[in-house]
Amino acid sequence: MKDVYLKQFKEKERRFFNFFQPLAEEVTSCESPEVGFRSRAEFGVFIKQNSLNYFMIKDKKKETLDYLEICHPKINGLMDELKNTLSNKTNLLDKLFSCSFQVSKGGESVICLNYHKEIDQEWEKSATDIANSLKTNLIGRSRKKKITIGKDFIQENYDLGDENLKINLYENCFSQPNPYICEKMLQWTRDAKSHKDDILELHCGIGTFTLLLSRLYKQVLATENSRPSIRGLEDNIKVAASANISHARLSGKETLEALNEKRIFRRLSNVNIKDLKLNSVFLDPPRTGLDEYTKTNIKKFDTIFYISCGFESLQKDLQSIKTHRIKKASFFDQFPYTDHMESAILLERI
Repeated sequence: MKDVYLKQFKEKERRFFNFFQPLAEEVTSCESPEVGFRSRAEFGVFIKQNSLNYFMIKDKKKETLDYLEICHPKINGLMDELKNTLSNKTNLLDKLFSCSFQVSKGGESVICLNYHKEIDQEWEKSATDIANSLKTNLIGRSRKKKITIGKDFIQENYDLGDENLKINLYENCFSQPNPYICEKMLQWTRDAKSHKDDILELHCGIGTFTLLLSRLYKQVLATENSRPSIRGLEDNIKVAASANISHARLSGKETLEALNEKRIFRRLSNVNIKDLKLNSVFLDPPRTGLDEYTKTNIKKFDTIFYISCGFESLQKDLQSIKTHRIKKASFFDQFPYTDHMESAILLERI
């Protein structure tokens, strides 16, 4: 497994270095553990002879499985335990079409069961027994309904060497799937900062980087367009007791329009943006990259942190940002055994 992993890693590293070495002052890379690195996974399920079976789609075909080496050992254990525990539990197996697992490095877990039927009190009673037996948080979802047994999140503790960062990872919200690489990305962000003014964060999600940025900068303005993620961010800010984070539910483009006084948003009414000294911007956009308005308007910032999970879109975006030089570029192998490449780029105004 190690040889297979290193071969694919070296090929992605080669592509990354070939592009960035002529452009950046510093180019680095970071390997992932070759097994047990993925902390969340979703599977389709089918029921055969009153027994639960897992599958994933590969080459447009269903491939049944009971174990995945890339998944955290806790996930593999829960897959087996859930299958055994649900055997012959008709009311829990009926109309079940998928399930997801999310675990922390410390062993917390949440399982979500998704149904093509309405779940009710009878389901909840049976599911509570399962949750207690497996010592896990358990969620049931059906159309317009969610039943939570325990919590709908787990807490991850990222080890940054000389400090820790705790964050609640919420079911149904995006979070980094490889916590070991996420730790390295957080360390990179901390070490790459160059001043302590205020910072704007676009596409902040549930706040994985936001909480770290609040330790590094005087004030943070964080925005995100997803309602569930913003609710998760608000909870994480409360848990961390961070007093220097302002936030709003806005897209990246809307945030920049507000800063440019092109539009007024009631969602920003509690933030005095004119008092912020926003010399830096931190952004982690979708795989498709940045829209044209964002690419044009981030050029006014002295420092740009660009986290990307789309290597081709990143290359395209950087070619249009001629106002800045690439000071640091790092490849983080967030997604081993795939073609996807996670990048972290630090740009400074020329």
